[in-house]
Amino acid sequence: MEGITPGTIVERAPNHDPNNYCFTAWEYLEPAEDDTDDDTDDGTNHGATPKNPITRHKWSIQIYVTIPEASNEEYLRALVRKIHDETLQIRGGSGRHAPDRMDMYGLPLPPGTSEEETVAQCVSHQKHEIAARNATGRSDFFIPPTFDNTYNNLILIVDQPEEKWNEGEGGFLVVQFDKLPQYKSDQSDPSWMRVDWDYLGQALWQFREMIEWFYDSYVYDGTMDEDLERWHRESLEKTNAQ
Repeated sequence: MEGITPGTIVERAPNHDPNNYCFTAWEYLEPAEDDTDDDTDDGTNHGATPKNPITRHKWSIQIYVTIPEASNEEYLRALVRKIHDETLQIRGGSGRHAPDRMDMYGLPLPPGTSEEETVAQCVSHQKHEIAARNATGRSDFFIPPTFDNTYNNLILIVDQPEEKWNEGEGGFLVVQFDKLPQYKSDQSDPSWMRVDWDYLGQALWQFREMIEWFYDSYVYDGTMDEDLERWHRESLEKTNAQ
């Protein structure tokens, strides 16, 4: 991307809900000279971003902010950059070096909203957002599933202000949902746990369990593009049938 200095980029991202913000953060890295011939539009190269207009990394971590400040554009921009940058080294360690991006949604909820309702609101929004993005057939803001053997999706919820991130059980909720059919009778859906700021990098490392497989066996072999084409076609067929 000519004219862009390597570093963290924060930009506006799609949101099917026009009343709330979404911003994405991802790390732009100049490609090494010997990577030039291998440039693709998937924004990966396992550490180097190709010189292509579509460079956002395909693996994404989905984050919701439900405190009152979530309605503030500048607050969200600063927060997604903070979480992206300050967890980057830990979440990208121990063999999980492929790049990711973070999509952060502002979804302010009334003070005193229960954990159950907070989770329900965020999960509902995420399901609609996945459907909306898949329907476009575009990959530049793709939301991948977990490729896990129990739950299809993971989100992080920030439901406490920064000064409380390390209080009690922590200021973040790690939420799993959309359980595979064979496990529906065994565990709750959605399922969640609290984590604090000190543990957040490790928690986000776990979000990336299948990241290397995703790029090698889903993006590079064309499966992602085939799926997006199919979802786009199905969306058009559904719209035309109405």
